[in-house]
Amino acid sequence: MNKKAFYFLLILILSCGCSHLVGKKPLNSFIQNYQSSKYQKATVEFLFFIQNNPDSSQKEKAYFYLGKCYFGMKNYYMAGKTFQEYLQIWPDGEWADKVYEDLKLINNKFNKVSYAKEDVEKEYQKLALAYKEVLGEEIPKDALYLQLGNIYWEQGENEKAKKGYMEAIKLNPSLKRKTWLMKRMRKLRLPEINTKPDLRILNKHIRDSEKLVQGIITSDNSSQYTEKKIKISVGKEVVISGEVENNGEVSVSNLRIHIISYDFYRRVLNASYAYLDRLEPGETMPFSITVKGISQKEIGKVDYRFIY
Repeated sequence: MNKKAFYFLLILILSCGCSHLVGKKPLNSFIQNYQSSKYQKATVEFLFFIQNNPDSSQKEKAYFYLGKCYFGMKNYYMAGKTFQEYLQIWPDGEWADKVYEDLKLINNKFNKVSYAKEDVEKEYQKLALAYKEVLGEEIPKDALYLQLGNIYWEQGENEKAKKGYMEAIKLNPSLKRKTWLMKRMRKLRLPEINTKPDLRILNKHIRDSEKLVQGIITSDNSSQYTEKKIKISVGKEVVISGEVENNGEVSVSNLRIHIISYDFYRRVLNASYAYLDRLEPGETMPFSITVKGISQKEIGKVDYRFIY
């Protein structure tokens, strides 16, 4: 992975977590970390300060020192990007002259920088330690591999994208529920992942329909009565019910269950639909339809077909 991709990964990871970090804590301690060459820790602190305090009067200063931290780590790509953003927001800002000077230095250095894989891994370890020190927790590994997959996908390195996505899913199986990820994995043709829902019908029931109504039951003494709910038959009307289980690894939306009932001679008695909005992997959901004009004893077979 090149330097640009690695720090883009860091920004993605940092931007998706732990918004409680620095809050409105003054910048002095962050600047002290920068001045003490603790660039990784200061980078994390300035990033979260900017994200959590978008209207702060100290935002300009935080942007400037964030760029200086990147510069101190010799990450000239992110330093240049941060300084350019600074000039877009504060073209006549307090540190604009210094930013222009640093951008000139960056332009001279940028094309001369090489970044080996070993350097990336070493730098990541430092930044991960800084993240843990500031946040009190580690960068989630599944988030790391997911973003690695995204970066390689954008760069067209499909084999590396496959490995990133597979590692992320191994660490966090719930990622299989992300529709966009499953679509991307189908394009990558990953044989290890089943990208179709595996739907099954459970607990099937067919019964004649009955309704609950409010009735008055009188005793032998006509002056006494009890009010209760009683069941009454509604004639030739049958209820077909059951549950649908998604044993697959992807969710399914706008599911229709085509329910076809036949008599004992395989003649179609009725065809109806039951509708389910969304079924996640491992989820089970009940369904029920009422069919008029037939009774339970007339039904010889029922077929269930899924449309999605």
